[in-house]
Amino acid sequence: MRATTSEFNLTRCITLFAAGSMLCMLTGCGNKESETKSARTDWTPPSLTPTVTPDRPDLGPMPVAPPTVGLPATTIVISVNGSILNGEALRIGVARQLAPFKDKIPQERIGEYIAKARNRVVTEFVTRNLIMSELTNKNITITRDELQAGLSRALPPGMRPEEAAAKIGITPDQFMKNMEVRIKSHRLFEQALGIKLVPSAEEIAAEFDKQKDNLKLPERVHARHILISTHADPLDINSPLLEKDVIADKKKRLTELREELVTAPEKFTDYAKKHSNGRSATAGGDIGVFPRGKMDKVFEDAAFSQATNVIGEVIETKFGFHLIQVLHHHPEKQADFNLVRGQIGAKLAADLKKKHAPALQAYFAKLEANADVTYGPMIQRRPPTTVNAPVKLPLSPAPPKAKPRPTRPIAPAINPDDQ
Repeated sequence: MRATTSEFNLTRCITLFAAGSMLCMLTGCGNKESETKSARTDWTPPSLTPTVTPDRPDLGPMPVAPPTVGLPATTIVISVNGSILNGEALRIGVARQLAPFKDKIPQERIGEYIAKARNRVVTEFVTRNLIMSELTNKNITITRDELQAGLSRALPPGMRPEEAAAKIGITPDQFMKNMEVRIKSHRLFEQALGIKLVPSAEEIAAEFDKQKDNLKLPERVHARHILISTHADPLDINSPLLEKDVIADKKKRLTELREELVTAPEKFTDYAKKHSNGRSATAGGDIGVFPRGKMDKVFEDAAFSQATNVIGEVIETKFGFHLIQVLHHHPEKQADFNLVRGQIGAKLAADLKKKHAPALQAYFAKLEANADVTYGPMIQRRPPTTVNAPVKLPLSPAPPKAKPRPTRPIAPAINPDDQ
């Protein structure tokens, strides 16, 4: 069946693919802790059908329905130009997306999380196969030297591909293939559209020289913490607060844990994995290095004033109760080029993607219209992407008009586990 309509807003995938979102996770393009740092694929989430339209920011909008994962392994979910995503591959993909949230998702909201994870898996599958087909059709190739040059640009100084792969829960071979596809896709865009999405090494160096006097690494701390949430949904600050007596019991319990850790601070990682409600629990509570202004003010003040390796007092933020252990204090210093070139490159790349978004939107719409797509029974289709529609970044699917999604207030502060 030749697809003229699609469930997926592939203009959203332009950002997903062209921006190299996977590589951003493993090269530190942003400040967020990688959601797949300790990803497992052996956990199968239970099958539930949500009764409400999910509207959570962590896994993106979810237009695909329904979110059950108990499909037969050989069931065709969707086929794109002959490449098939079956029930087993979907299960593994959903499990990898949800692994960091294991045991932390309220039972009544599991369906929502499954739905969003499944939408991401299917959307990435469609996008990747559209690109792969076009790379084959155009016979796009790169040399080994070009691949190595791409690795040097993408990875932080000293990081090996094996480390980067482990950080996002894939094999080194998968990582190298993803990198190869990313570099080839940029060449495809250059040939097909006459645009480039990756700044050159010379452009990055020139921008560094231009901004050199303003580039300083601020004072930072490296910390880990244990979070005991005071919300009904530990992963959602907008969910209702627990009853006062329950909150009091949680504070008492964390105080008891602190007393134990004061005499055995080396157990902090194990305690965080066992007791913390935060996303960083799988990493032993480690939230990485952060400067002032990125965390909740109460959390920030405690972390920056706390001595190294000391188990701090229990503090309370809008997210819940925290125990903090500071691992290292980093004083302010002049930024070294090798430390900031990734950030400079990401900023220049973002400018290029924004500049060329209309051309990319039209190009992906054309690929979508010409693709041979077979839909399984679980996929619902909707009208095709409008090529000439105005582009607003970030590109994301609009909610159905018949059932508009309620908007959620954006918390002004950042949850330490979002770092």
